[in-house]
Amino acid sequence: MSTKTVMSIDYQATPPSRRPVASFTLHPNGRVVASYQDQGFQQTIEGDGLFLLVAGKMRTLRPVDGRLFFDSLERGLANSSRLAVVKSR
Repeated sequence: MSTKTVMSIDYQATPPSRRPVASFTLHPNGRVVASYQDQGFQQTIEGDGLFLLVAGKMRTLRPVDGRLFFDSLERGLANSSRLAVVKSR
């Protein structure tokens, strides 16, 4: 199993601080289990999802999309200056 944690970065703090907003764990069967620490982030990811170009087509990905969502998480949040994805195992 692999886990990715999405961290919120507060640049107002000195030094900048990070706090987890969600963790996503990819299971061997391709299912993603989400754990949220921030309700607003949960609503955004499960509602709006990540809008990305996948295999030449624009798609909206959510945790229910399993491995495809998990593998696209960094790319989907790359344009955010306030969020970072941290991989563990």
